[in-house]
Amino acid sequence: CKRRPVIAGLAACLLASIVIYGGSTTYFALISRSRGTQVEQEREQANEMLEGAQMAIDQLVDQAELLADVPRTEAARKDLLAKATDYYSRFLKRRPNDRGLQRRTAILLRSIAKIFRQLDEFESSLNAFDESIEMLTALSAEASSDPTDAHELAESYIWRGVLLQPLDYQAALESDEQAVPLQHR
Repeated sequence: CKRRPVIAGLAACLLASIVIYGGSTTYFALISRSRGTQVEQEREQANEMLEGAQMAIDQLVDQAELLADVPRTEAARKDLLAKATDYYSRFLKRRPNDRGLQRRTAILLRSIAKIFRQLDEFESSLNAFDESIEMLTALSAEASSDPTDAHELAESYIWRGVLLQPLDYQAALESDEQAVPLQHR
């Protein structure tokens, strides 16, 4: 150090900068990890809240089904179905790539279509069945599709056929024929 004070000073500065850099990197890594853990916990809470909201919406549809035997409740049933559809539409806008949410929405649409069928709302029922079929077709067409997607799609086709049978037997038969290969899958 006495013979070459400049080199010794530079070495001391280099060592100090390595210690400071290493310490600050470690500090920021720990902060980042704790924030990552916090973000993950918040994501899990959001998913739990979404599950709870989906269960509440499914209960709206169940209530609409239970009102089938109660006279003069058609308006209330339609209101419950409109609310359920609106909530699921909002969920899908926020999470458009969530396959589970898409599947649940398609199944909900099929339930809604069946209720509209009971209410003799042919157009609304057919539209809901078609939307359910469209969503489930997209899900079952993906390479990573779940076998239940094909089953759910077949069920939507069958119920669509049930709706169409009294009005257009040929269209009902075509709908049922589309379900057969899906059931075999």
